[in-house]
Amino acid sequence: MFTKSILTISIAAIISTLFLYTSSAIAKEIPANVQCAEEEKLINELFDKKNFCSNDEDCVVAKGICPFECNPYVNRKFVDEINIKLDEYSRKCSKCIYECMGTQGAVCRNNKCIEKAFINKN
Repeated sequence: MFTKSILTISIAAIISTLFLYTSSAIAKEIPANVQCAEEEKLINELFDKKNFCSNDEDCVVAKGICPFECNPYVNRKFVDEINIKLDEYSRKCSKCIYECMGTQGAVCRNNKCIEKAFINKN
């Protein structure tokens, strides 16, 4: 009987510990997810702000990582800044993987960098 009581108490203690550990792990994850969502929004805004040009030489392709577009076209002056942000995001937040098609490069049209393959060659 004494052994049964100790066993019951031990099991209850283990379950309580696991519950508390799991709860604290979930609580720690939530701010990271919120932070990643905010980072994602800022990076998307950065793509929009840094995609401008006056000629084809202004345009380059930044790194393409999930969940962002495969070939983000940006102004050459900002590609290093953007790639650093993408690397940081990838280390902290990215949990998805997909393959991207290659690009033929970027060109400037209407003051925006776009895929070279989209240009009508006629």
